[in-house]
Amino acid sequence: MARTTTISLLAGALVCAALGAWARGASALRVGEPPPAWRVDTVLHAPKGVTWPSGVQGRATVVELWATWCVPCVDAIPHVNALQETAGDLPVTFVSVSDEPEATVKEFLAQHPMRGVVGLSKDNALALAWGVDTIPTTVLLDAQGRVAAVMEPFQLDLSVLRQLVAGEAVVPSAPVEAQDDALVRLLVWRAAPDDDEEVDVSPGRVELRSQPLEALVAYAWKVPAWAVEVDPAQRGTLFHLSGRLTGDDEGLRALVRQALPGALGARVTVRQEKRGVVVLRKRPPGGVPGGVPGAPGPQARSLSFRPAPMAAVVETVQEALKTPVVDETGLGLVEITFHDLQRAQRVEHDLLAYLGVVTQRVTRKVTVVKVTAVKKTAR
Repeated sequence: MARTTTISLLAGALVCAALGAWARGASALRVGEPPPAWRVDTVLHAPKGVTWPSGVQGRATVVELWATWCVPCVDAIPHVNALQETAGDLPVTFVSVSDEPEATVKEFLAQHPMRGVVGLSKDNALALAWGVDTIPTTVLLDAQGRVAAVMEPFQLDLSVLRQLVAGEAVVPSAPVEAQDDALVRLLVWRAAPDDDEEVDVSPGRVELRSQPLEALVAYAWKVPAWAVEVDPAQRGTLFHLSGRLTGDDEGLRALVRQALPGALGARVTVRQEKRGVVVLRKRPPGGVPGGVPGAPGPQARSLSFRPAPMAAVVETVQEALKTPVVDETGLGLVEITFHDLQRAQRVEHDLLAYLGVVTQRVTRKVTVVKVTAVKKTAR
C-alpha cells in the first residue's frame, strides 16, 4: 500500500504534499534488519554534548526525512521538539535530514529551531538509498542499528520511544488523519500499479486517482492536458490527488499549484505560445448539416456517449483529429455517436449532426505549462 501525506486544517493555510525525489524506488527498509548504509554529509546543528557520529553509536536513533518547503514537516517540528524534551534522559538521538542547500536550511533554522541533530544529505542520497519517496518520514533504529519502525512524525510519542529503547516491538500511535469535516484537505501520492482509476472534479473537491502528472497539472493550472509538458523522468508515472477546500474551487486549485513544484522538486513555468488548434463552436443560426461523408469502412472504430460530459467528447475528438482542441461550445452533458474515429471528416460531421458543433482550424496563443526537474548543484 502506498504511503500518503495527509494534511487537515481548519483555516486557509498553505497545504503541501510531499512526494520526495523524482526517481522512485521500492522501500529498502525492513523491520528487524539494518537499513542500507547511510550517512549525514554535513551537520548544521547538534544538541550540547552530542558528537556526530561517534557520540550516538550504540543508541536508539529517530531519523526524520524532511524539507523546509514541506508544510507537514514544518508542522511536526514543535511536536518532535517537545517529545525530545519530554524524553529526558532516554538514550535516543533525533536526527533530521534534508537534501536542500545549506544556506536554505540555515536560514530556516534561524526562524524554526530544531532540538536534535540537523544534517544534510547530498543529492537526496539518504532517501534514495532507503527507498523513501514521501516526506515527512520517520525511521526508528534500535541500539543495534536495526529498523524498528517506519511512521509519520505524529505517530511518535513517549510510549513509542520507551518501546524502542527497551528493544520491544514498536507499535506506532494512531496517525493524524484528515477528518470528514475538515475545511481544507490535500493529499498527493504516487499510485501503485494495481490502484483503481478515478476522475471526479466538482466545486471545492477533486479526486484524481491513478492519473498521469499531466492531469494533475492540467487541473491545477486550468489548462487542457495537451498544454502540459512534463519532464521525461515523470512520463508514465501515475499519481493520486485528493483535495477539498470547502466551497472554493479556485482556492483549491491554487493550493495544488503551491504544493506540486516543491513536492516534486520541480520547476513549473507558465508561458504563452502560438499553437495550431481546432476550435469547437456551436453552429451559427441557419447552418444545416451536410450529407454523411460515406459509409464507415470495415475497420472503422465507433464510439457512443450516452450521455457524457462534453470534456470527454473533446478528448476523443482531439485523439481522432490528432490536434489540440479548444472547446467553446458551453455544452455540459451530451449524447453523440462517432461512426468512424479513424476519419477526421466523419468525426467533424458527427459533431455537427448530433450536437450542432462546427470545427475551425486556427492558430492561437495558448497557455502552456512546463514541468522540469530541478537539477541539484554540488554543495
